[in-house]
Amino acid sequence: MVANIFNWFKKESLENIQVPIDLNEIRKRARILFIDDEDVPQIKILIAEGFSIEHWKDIENNLNKLESGDYDIIFLDIAGVGERYSREGAIGILKDIKKCNPAVIVIAFSGQKFDIEQTKFFKLADDVLKKDAGPLEIKTKIEEFLKEKFSVTFYWGKIKDFLKNQKISESKINKAEKVLYKSIAKRDHKFFNNWAKKYLQMKSQ
Repeated sequence: MVANIFNWFKKESLENIQVPIDLNEIRKRARILFIDDEDVPQIKILIAEGFSIEHWKDIENNLNKLESGDYDIIFLDIAGVGERYSREGAIGILKDIKKCNPAVIVIAFSGQKFDIEQTKFFKLADDVLKKDAGPLEIKTKIEEFLKEKFSVTFYWGKIKDFLKNQKISESKINKAEKVLYKSIAKRDHKFFNNWAKKYLQMKSQ
């Protein structure tokens, strides 16, 4: 009885949706990039664990791949990279990534001591990890972020930001969340798709 009463008042929020996360599947789907002018010996072990990882020594004619969101997680060294594209080096690259695609997770990856100016890098990054971190520590960090990134609430947050940028009212955004919540709860993607198509047609008229 008490549980039923609680459900009456429970907000139809995507935060209340619990979707099982298959880490093995996520490892196969996620794309991870290390940008470091030095060798990263931990990569070999992480690949053996099932992660899809690339390693760039620097950014050579492929800045658009960073901006377009080709990678889910980027480990970015603060020194020795990005100077071709920005006077600020890696800090400038990080600013550009976050401006073009804020959904990309960027982890500051370095083993040097930094001055006050370079602390901006750490404030912009999603997290910080030392270069001498062991493979297990890096693996744990990757999995923590992938669980968050592949969650329903993470994607809804990005959709919500997009709708706000399109000047959609808060009431209509809340309505969209409720419809999406019901669609997931019913395991019926057509429910949300039909509503979205109808809504978009109304917007275009």
